[in-house]
Amino acid sequence: MVMSVLAKKLLKQRAFSLLEMIIALLIFSLMAGMLSLFIAVPLQNWQLMQQRVELASVASIATQRLNLELRRAVTGSVQINMAGNPSLQFIDENNQTVRYVCYLNTGELRRVSAQSYLLALHVNQCQWSLSASTHGRAILSLLLEFGAENWDGNFEKITI
Repeated sequence: MVMSVLAKKLLKQRAFSLLEMIIALLIFSLMAGMLSLFIAVPLQNWQLMQQRVELASVASIATQRLNLELRRAVTGSVQINMAGNPSLQFIDENNQTVRYVCYLNTGELRRVSAQSYLLALHVNQCQWSLSASTHGRAILSLLLEFGAENWDGNFEKITI
């Protein structure tokens, strides 16, 4: 059986040269680097949205809980203290004193009463104010600002 010249050359050259290996590695590295750029930005955006959803959820739960308890407050029993850690105090329908305190140094909003618990984290600002309405009822205004540092060092916040 006679081997052709082409078959002899193919059998003779079985391995890649060092230069071919380096060029292939360089091309692969460039493609992997470009691919990582396309993956990194959407991943960072997803993390940012997750953080926003978490802050919005915390803010929603805190305001719903406060709203529910304040609806049960005895008329005229609401007191606000803005000195130091801002606090809101009132008497509920069971004649129990209920107090909410914003600990701004730790970023916590806590219910401090017979049944104490942590209501929210990441509280940066907490302001309460009372004013009279045209119907003779008191209006309680609440400003809560929730925030946390995100992945790129910027501060993400939600104000209610």
